[in-house]
Amino acid sequence: LLQEPKSRIVLYASKNTASKKENKEMHRLQNRSNSLAQNLALGLSALVLTTSVALAGGMPEGYAASEPEPALEPIFKQEPKPMPISEPEPEMIEPAFPKYQVAAYGGLQSNLDGSVSGNVGGQPYSFDTDWQPNFGDLDFSFGLRATRWDSESGGWQIDYNDAMSNAQSSDLVGTQFSELRFETLNITTISRIFRLGEMESAPAFTPYFGIGAGVAFADVVVSAQNAGSPAIFAKETELTGPVYSAQLGLEYDMSETVVGFIEATIKRVDLDVDVTSTSLEATLYPYSVNVGVAYRF
Repeated sequence: LLQEPKSRIVLYASKNTASKKENKEMHRLQNRSNSLAQNLALGLSALVLTTSVALAGGMPEGYAASEPEPALEPIFKQEPKPMPISEPEPEMIEPAFPKYQVAAYGGLQSNLDGSVSGNVGGQPYSFDTDWQPNFGDLDFSFGLRATRWDSESGGWQIDYNDAMSNAQSSDLVGTQFSELRFETLNITTISRIFRLGEMESAPAFTPYFGIGAGVAFADVVVSAQNAGSPAIFAKETELTGPVYSAQLGLEYDMSETVVGFIEATIKRVDLDVDVTSTSLEATLYPYSVNVGVAYRF
């Protein structure tokens, strides 16, 4: 060997060096292929795990899910709309004056003179008479009323009054009648009432007046006879016709809720009634002076 030429020794050395390089390259390729296979296996495992979790409906316990990305805020924010403010309902202010008043009264009543006309059994008649109450020139009458005040100075009033009117006996002489009377005259009116304000010298007193209209029902009693004809007697309740009324009075405050009053009233009653074989047309003017008491609330 010692005697071999140097060229052969160099050739052996170069062969050994080349084989070492080939071995290193083979190891490097083998490591790369192993790493690539491992990465591929890990990727497949992650894909299988993700698919299984999705199909099962959730991530396994202990698995930390990635946090969702925060939503991007708009560049221009809309200002919140103010809530509408509801206005408070207006409070109902009770009036300072009592709104309602109920009263009862009584007084002395009489009638103005008048006339009556019509026919009895087809025969016409007409005469004047002094209409009187049942007893002399004056008779007692009574009434009820209710008032609703819409202000301190005005209100509406409904009034019921009972009156009586009889033809004077001396006026029936020479006529077909032996008796003619309106035994009960029930008058109902609706009036507008006006207060005139308290009196400075007497603040407890308040004058008032009113005008109104209504209707009347009368119990008509007739006893009549034409010459050569049978006597006629009838007693019927009839709707007489329109009524017009006027009143003037003075209130006195007895307390906060009780009021006394005195007044004078006059009414016009137009009668147009038909009873058995007899017709009557007359105009009555009953008037009265009344004293009463009222409760207001």
